Amino acid sequence: MECGSRGSPGYGGWDLVNSRSDGAELATGTWAAGKDGKFWKGTWQARRPSGQVYDGTWRAQVELPVTSHWLDLFEAAMTNAVNGSWRLGNYSGPWTIRAHAGA
Repeated sequence: MECGSRGSPGYGGWDLVNSRSDGAELATGTWAAGKDGKFWKGTWQARRPSGQVYDGTWRAQVELPVTSHWLDLFEAAMTNAVNGSWRLGNYSGPWTIRAHAGA
């Protein structure tokens, strides 16, 4: 993850695997984030093993100071779930980040 310390844009990648069976890769993707007042907004892209690509947007409003930084979003998820919404064309829905401290 690349992020500036003052809420500057960040970006990264992710992998989605089936942890309930064989650990097969279901999708890989990228994300980007930026801050606009109290809102964190960004874009995402997912690619299935078949090559099918999906892309859309996301946003989250978090009860953090307007001056909060990107990492504050994840630190907030250590004590409370962070919620937001995603959009893909005409489809949309909620998402939640729940973080747990490593051992």
